[in-house]
Amino acid sequence: MRWKCRAEPKEHDRRQVRRFAWLPTRIDDKAVWLERYGVQQRWRVIYSEFGPYGIWEDEQRYTLEDPWA
Repeated sequence: MRWKCRAEPKEHDRRQVRRFAWLPTRIDDKAVWLERYGVQQRWRVIYSEFGPYGIWEDEQRYTLEDPWA
């Protein structure tokens, strides 16, 4: 069985994801709870003694205008 894999992100690539606030989450001067919000993330490569590995790091959180979007 074969399938195509996604390309590995490059350093400083960005993406936007949507999350659901199961617990109260602070976004700027507001708190959201039990609704969706957006997060802009940046791919960061970390170098350790075991070798490099990458993580998605949150840069900015924002509310969605339409809570059902």
